[in-house]
Amino acid sequence: MRRSIEINACATLRDYCYRRGRMDDAQRWHERWLEVSDRQHTDQRERTSIRLKDKFSTHYLSANALAKLQQALRAVPDLRRAYLVRKHITRPFDAPIYVLAYGVAGFINYRKHKHIATVLAELQRSVDLPDGTVILSVDGQNYQFARKFFWLRRVKVF
Repeated sequence: MRRSIEINACATLRDYCYRRGRMDDAQRWHERWLEVSDRQHTDQRERTSIRLKDKFSTHYLSANALAKLQQALRAVPDLRRAYLVRKHITRPFDAPIYVLAYGVAGFINYRKHKHIATVLAELQRSVDLPDGTVILSVDGQNYQFARKFFWLRRVKVF
């Protein structure tokens, strides 16, 4: 929110200076606008991308919020396990970045693929997640995330 206000302010001041014929000031505001836009793009990419080399920790949700989440997860059919972790970020943000990693029931991988999409849709529809939560399947190619989250303390929520 703050970055978008800053971007709009820089663009407005740039346009104002340009219309008044103050090209040096307009150029400085344009450079500032480019810097802020680039920072916002980098921050957004960091918030939405999850990589194995990222660092994660316990979610630190309150007991009530965690109980509500666990109750909602129990109602999702074919959900076998779920981990809720907090992603460490390089720049401070207003809200923390959570990752809900889930695994589906099934024994053979080719049978799991049809359940992954249905469980994801059910999680998005019926589970009230904290703002800024990224949902990730730990089945198939993402199996290494399950190994990583398994060893973290107090992150398994289902």
